[in-house]
Amino acid sequence: MTDQREITCRLCGAVADYLGTLHPYLDYSTPVYACKGCGARLAIHDPSVHERLHSNARSSYAWHKDLASAAGAYFARGDRAGLKRLLDTAPKNRLVMAELDKLPVGSRAMEVGCSRGYLTAYAVLCGHRVLGVDVSVAALVDAKRLFGERFALVNDPLIAQGTPYDFIYHVGTIGCVDDPVGLIRSQLDLLRSGGLLVCNAPDVAAAVERGRLWSVGTTPPDLVTLFNRHWFSRAFSALAQIELSIAPEDPGVSLRRVLGRDGVAAENAPRFRLFEDAPESTTYSSASPPISALRGAARSLVRVLHTLRVIPHYAHEYGILVRMTKR
Repeated sequence: MTDQREITCRLCGAVADYLGTLHPYLDYSTPVYACKGCGARLAIHDPSVHERLHSNARSSYAWHKDLASAAGAYFARGDRAGLKRLLDTAPKNRLVMAELDKLPVGSRAMEVGCSRGYLTAYAVLCGHRVLGVDVSVAALVDAKRLFGERFALVNDPLIAQGTPYDFIYHVGTIGCVDDPVGLIRSQLDLLRSGGLLVCNAPDVAAAVERGRLWSVGTTPPDLVTLFNRHWFSRAFSALAQIELSIAPEDPGVSLRRVLGRDGVAAENAPRFRLFEDAPESTTYSSASPPISALRGAARSLVRVLHTLRVIPHYAHEYGILVRMTKR
């Protein structure tokens, strides 16, 4: 791939300069750009990649299928508390579930980028009228099989039929699309006045602090934008009241960095192909929380060291938590 020296930022329209080339997979590399206007980092967007990742059992998306399968067991039993425990390990899920818990029963909700439906399923068990939306046919086939006919592809007429929504949410989605501004504007249009839009976003500060081109957990071609946390207020304050919070980083990540197991040297040393030889997916238990007692105790110890600042603090890679109340 020939690296362009600059592109136009998909967030603010300013010039974004070439920063370097990221090589996250053995068979894939991409240029990374830094925006002079809003401070975002950008990679090239491939609109076909999410369907291909969901359709391939050996891709890095395999964990979505495992998590949905475990969630399906709780859903079938109507076990809202059990499903909450299963999903509670991620700050982005906790953000959404906290809002779903507060909504009046029967509220109209929509999840954008619902994947295989596990978080939509929680909204159903809360008693809400919810629609899950995604770009992937393969993901929605599984979602419907596990959680019923409450899912649709993007641009399906069902989306407009549900308006106005009380609550729209997405997790792990906004950094994966080509037009984040258009995505949020379209969602605000679907909300009633006073309705709530909640999302999380990848924080560019995590890459900057570590001297890396990109985040560790998710790379292009899946994730293509890292955000400056102040961008949301600047871009949408005229349309909504913006509340930002920053999730604390998992102390275990900080420990790995101190031990040199999560460093810059690994950034351009890929071990897997994009659609083959993916790492083993996570196995989620439908009978107990996904973190064992021993692992939980170890994390508790690390968390104490983190609080005492024996282990340094870093920005959470996906820790920008956004609440927008439509004006």
